Amino acid sequence: MNVFMLVSVYQEKGYSNTGAELQAETQLQSLKAKGHSITIIAKKRTWQSPFHEIIDGVNVYRLGPPGIRTLCTLLLLFLSRKNCDIVHIHGQHLFGVAAIWLCKFLGIPTVLKITIAGRFFVRLSADRVFPKKWRPFRRLLNLVSRKASAYLAISKEITEQLPRAGFLPERIAYIPNGVDVNRFHPVNSEEKQLLREQLKLPADKQIVLYASRLIYRKGFDILLAAWPSIHAKIPECCLVVVGGGSSVEMEQLRDLSHRIGGDKVFAIGEVQNIAPYLQCSDIFVFPSRKEGLPNTLIEAMACGAACIASDIGGCTDLIEPNRTGVLFSNGNAAELNQAVISLLSNKKAVDELGRNAHKHIQEKYNILTIANQIHNLYITLQNRQRTSNSNVISSNS
Repeated sequence: MNVFMLVSVYQEKGYSNTGAELQAETQLQSLKAKGHSITIIAKKRTWQSPFHEIIDGVNVYRLGPPGIRTLCTLLLLFLSRKNCDIVHIHGQHLFGVAAIWLCKFLGIPTVLKITIAGRFFVRLSADRVFPKKWRPFRRLLNLVSRKASAYLAISKEITEQLPRAGFLPERIAYIPNGVDVNRFHPVNSEEKQLLREQLKLPADKQIVLYASRLIYRKGFDILLAAWPSIHAKIPECCLVVVGGGSSVEMEQLRDLSHRIGGDKVFAIGEVQNIAPYLQCSDIFVFPSRKEGLPNTLIEAMACGAACIASDIGGCTDLIEPNRTGVLFSNGNAAELNQAVISLLSNKKAVDELGRNAHKHIQEKYNILTIANQIHNLYITLQNRQRTSNSNVISSNS
């Protein structure tokens, strides 16, 4: 089956992929293994990036600038219509939603993946010229989005929200994100020590890891507020921060390191491969305020880290409190503080949570299982479209 995937960014030099794009890459590799041919359409962020290239056997088209990106997307899909069986859109972006409209006329099934809960209730930037209660452009975007053949909900929260936003319940397919368990898996104590040596991290200290963008939505400020008290209680532990942010957030992190000690706070920045950091850490903290189904949390659990996360949608799907992880009230730095100190003081609990988390992810979120579910959805939509086309032909004859 020829599948066209629309994503915001895809392996473009100078730009970091978000969780949605990384998950799209993970999924397409498994779908390729099942015999699907994948074509990527992504935003072009710089003129230096090529319009077309082949990456690991995948045709990648990057379209821009913003003013004509949507028109270019529609033209490319129209020209490819005879070789396109499914259009899979990752995120409710303008150029992707416009593709839903075109594919409706072309008779090509579409899958719209909702990547963050609550997005379809939020005003767009274009809505800001109107009074606060008005959302004409958001309503229009949702109206066209409802025309998709299927809405892929990655969390229970999104599944519950879609009908409230006017999306048809019978088109909702609950398929969570998946993880490559061959890449993200626990390591033994000797391997953990070796990884710490390679990454130049302390071999004899408990490591608490934060791995995400240093932004408000990800709760980085909550971690900054909680950490001084954690360090005061258990000074021998250290904090490792993986991820990039603005100059403001980076300065805040440097200030924390200066106050606590450079050997207790490690600012790593952005990395290409997060797996070794997850594997050599003891505790993983995820204080995000809003998510779809967080990939990094899935990966940390797959690696056997003891995870502490805010009690938001997506995180509550993954973590069964005190069995596969620990949840704290969203935005509550004091509760995060208590949760981290409690685990740092109880190695047995850390080990048990890590084992349970790994088993849970391996059973429920293996990318091979998820790819099978997406494959079955594609087949269902294709068969439904063929039946619809046959009915139209019969009625016209």
